[in-house]
Order: sequence, then C-alpha cells, then structure tokens
Amino acid sequence: IMMENGVSKSVEDINIGDFVMGNHGPVKVLAKSRFTQDVDHMYSINDGTAFFTIEHPILTPEGWKSIDPSITSTKNSNTTIIGQLLVGDTIITKDGKTVIVKSITEEKVDGGADAYNLSVEGDGSFIANDFVMKGFKQMQMHY
Repeated sequence: IMMENGVSKSVEDINIGDFVMGNHGPVKVLAKSRFTQDVDHMYSINDGTAFFTIEHPILTPEGWKSIDPSITSTKNSNTTIIGQLLVGDTIITKDGKTVIVKSITEEKVDGGADAYNLSVEGDGSFIANDFVMKGFKQMQMHY
C-alpha cells in the first residue's frame, strides 16, 4: 500500500488513522479487517506479485472492473462495477498513467492466505502494487 509520503507498506503494517495515497491524494484509513477464510486463490497482473482476490475492483479509464463482477456486486452494492477485467484492458497506475493488462495470473494458495479489508475515506480508492484499487466492506486483498 502506498503511504501518503510515497513509501510502500505491507497492509499488515497499516493502522487505522494512517494516511495512504488514494486516486485523488492522501486518504485516512478508517478500518482494517483480516480474513483467512475462503482465500485459496490470489491474482497478479502482468507477471507481478499476486496480491488481490477475484472480486477486487481495479480502476480503468471506463470505471471499476474486477475479475468476477458478480462476486464483487454481491459483496458490495455500493460500487458500480462496469465489467470484467480482461487481458487487453487498460488500468490506471499510481501516477495517473495507464498500463495495458497483458496477463492475469491465478495462483493457488495452499492452506489459504491472509487477506485484508481496508476502508478509507473519500471515494474508497488507494494505491496497491502501483495500481488504483478500491476498498470496501468485506473486500479481501493481500499486499
């Protein structure tokens, strides 16, 4: 997770009250929850580190997309998901630039993974692994 000073920190080390970078500047962390159930697969983009779950929203120029929008919508009715994130899509990076998704890789996590839910002020966005992500109730992520 990118902190307001530009330094990256593992989500495990983020505290309520910390300021992280959102899509439009620093935002305050309002809540953090840890989940260990039902996280048996994590995903990566363009051969990077696997750090998000199938329902996690990622910002594109068209709006929020996830690998499985139906699961995302079930877990959060407050975020409009405009479609499925696919190879060939363009996503927004930490500096407002874009990158084309060349690969989405699913990695099985033996024994489950620790996943976290961050809730931040503003539009709910934060920077993780250089991408603009969305945190919300019951969202699972691993950074």
